Amino acid sequence: MKSLIWLPTVSLIFVLPCLSIAVKDEALNCHAFIIFPGGDGLYKAKDSATGEVVFSNADASRVIEYALNNTTASGGNIVLREGIYKLHTPVVLSKPYLTPVNITIIGYGAKLKVMTHNQCGLVFNGCENLTVKGLKIEGRGDETVEVNLIRILGCRSVLLRDISLNKGWDLIAIDSWSTDPDYPGIAPCDYPKASDLIYLENIKATKANRDGVYCFAGRVFMRDMFCCGNSFGIESGARYLELDRAVLIDNYGWHGVWSWGGEEGVRITNVRACGNKYHGVCVTNPTNKSIRDIIISNVECFNNGQTGLMVQNTGAQDTESGVVIENVVISNVILRDNARLEPWPNLLINGVHQKGIIRNVTLNNIIIEERNGVDHDGLEISSAINVVGSNIIVKGHPRSGIVIRDGVHHPTNDVLLQDLIIDSNHNGVYVRCANTGSILIRDCIMKNNDCDFVVPEDKLGGSLERGQGR
Repeated sequence: MKSLIWLPTVSLIFVLPCLSIAVKDEALNCHAFIIFPGGDGLYKAKDSATGEVVFSNADASRVIEYALNNTTASGGNIVLREGIYKLHTPVVLSKPYLTPVNITIIGYGAKLKVMTHNQCGLVFNGCENLTVKGLKIEGRGDETVEVNLIRILGCRSVLLRDISLNKGWDLIAIDSWSTDPDYPGIAPCDYPKASDLIYLENIKATKANRDGVYCFAGRVFMRDMFCCGNSFGIESGARYLELDRAVLIDNYGWHGVWSWGGEEGVRITNVRACGNKYHGVCVTNPTNKSIRDIIISNVECFNNGQTGLMVQNTGAQDTESGVVIENVVISNVILRDNARLEPWPNLLINGVHQKGIIRNVTLNNIIIEERNGVDHDGLEISSAINVVGSNIIVKGHPRSGIVIRDGVHHPTNDVLLQDLIIDSNHNGVYVRCANTGSILIRDCIMKNNDCDFVVPEDKLGGSLERGQGR
């Protein structure tokens, strides 16, 4: 897949007061704590200004927490030297939301291990301008409640970079939902504001009991994500989501990536989603809010259990609610051999039973292929208005290559599909719309289908234009 230059729509300046950390502690030119495992079984924190050990404890959590909560008012750096850090209690940073924290946590070969059942790792409450990078964090793998290896609650301007997480519940949780936790390993979120301006870069999240990454926040930007072998790859309730360059493979419980917030926009690019239990890439709106401006580009989805890619308006509670999904662009997509668990189409635009509509959809440069004879359709468009598709190849489906149908609650109107290759499907194009006169299919090559066009007799009242077939 092509790599895109990552240009987030919101500029963000992280205030890192002291980035020039030299190799030797004496060369630190700002306030910092140096944390390291001592030879006496204690973890120690050394103040860079004096060179003295100012705190030590047998629990690494207490030493890291001391450093976090004793940085100066203008912030500082915390350096974790190489070693294994055993966390017997959660590490909690709690600062007033409006007070800039300006803390940078840097790991140099540091691995943090959660030691207690159902316990969080690092918890950041209500802080601003926080950077965490260069850490490995491991849970126990037997978590049964909502604990996280990194938990971001009510924070703003946060950068997590070059972090590897393995085993846990939600490995990274942003504004998770337990505001009054029943478990001592969870720190409550006491700040009413949602987290915002969250950046995740080069994150490896594997073997989560639930989500590799969970976020319910304002604006979230992710790139270079490797979320594999979790129950759920990435689950986003962010108001605005950008996901660029991600590998989402073998997430065994749910989807590769699911964006269910997105009322300010969703952008998913350069993603490979394969072998996930249900959908590879999924954008919906169950929160009863409209979503506008969805871009999905340079995506490959293979061997997922239901669809490879789905955009669906699940948010309308009744047919007159006004909840819509609109302005959707899907381009440069390859969908192959999905529907391994249930006979969903490879690519689904809305659905027959949805009470809301999708409108203004552009499909371009799409390959949809079934090679193993699993009983399903290629592309389904239903309860949709104003759909334009071009340069689409659909091949090998035991049902229909393309299905265009009315929904139970809304008709499908104004569909133009052109420059198609429809090859070796049962039905090439199956149209089941009351207003067939609004469906135009032209400039298509039909090969080896059992039936090229199918329009049931009860739908022949319109004037479906098939255009030129070759």
